[in-house]
Amino acid sequence: MTSKKQIDANRQNARNSTGPKTTKGKQRSKRNSVKHGLASAIISGSPEDAEVQKLADAIIGKPQPNLKALIHSRAAAEAQFKIQRIRAHQVRVLKEFDIALNCFANDLDPTPGAPNASTTLDHILSHLVNLDSYERKAWSRRNKALTCLREIV
Repeated sequence: MTSKKQIDANRQNARNSTGPKTTKGKQRSKRNSVKHGLASAIISGSPEDAEVQKLADAIIGKPQPNLKALIHSRAAAEAQFKIQRIRAHQVRVLKEFDIALNCFANDLDPTPGAPNASTTLDHILSHLVNLDSYERKAWSRRNKALTCLREIV
């Protein structure tokens, strides 16, 4: 059981932990959970939305009065767009990996004070594993949407 003294100490610590105070700190903390934007939704009216709509139109082929066909073609297009976005991000990460690997092989640190090469390699490899998870989910969504579309059309 928690004592009164522990509860008071916890409350006092909570009062001291109020988050960032400066504008710069607040701006930085806003983006704490944002790493790459691969899980973000495609906003209606955005340039990405127009690209996805073109892709959906290409998937469905001809104008379809069937609402279900339009919905599934849009879902397949969004998933394909995300796959393309993930692949572009993977290319950037693999370039970082190549740079880190060369530094590691030559026993060089790219900049003074930078993390050592093995730490960088571990970080990049874990990032690639996470990207693989996003890619598999997008492939699954795309394939499911295409299967549903095939049954309708």
